[in-house]
Amino acid sequence: MTDEHGKRFDPARVFPYAFRHTYAQLRADAGVPLDILQVLMAHQDPSTTQVYYRPSHPRRVEAVRAIAAEYHDLLAPQLSGGKDSAVMMFVLMEAARAAGLADRVISYLSSLGVLE
Repeated sequence: MTDEHGKRFDPARVFPYAFRHTYAQLRADAGVPLDILQVLMAHQDPSTTQVYYRPSHPRRVEAVRAIAAEYHDLLAPQLSGGKDSAVMMFVLMEAARAAGLADRVISYLSSLGVLE
């Protein structure tokens, strides 16, 4: 068995809980509602299931792209700056910072000429 990089996978790292955790995380990432996943996992308390609803890296990237797409039409015409442009850049950068993607957003804004 190999890992995603083609290296030999250590069988000692495989244990039943990992399969259960992966199952739950994949269902949460696919958008299964909390109450349904709680039943599927046989959790008594919703807070036990809630841990699977943390944003994964791909979901954070998707969120920042959605924000960038939403604000693109507003940012692009305002290359000269101004209060509205600054506010929109702040919102976009805060979302990116929270998602750990600030470098990508800076690159995006640079491509628009906003940061020149």
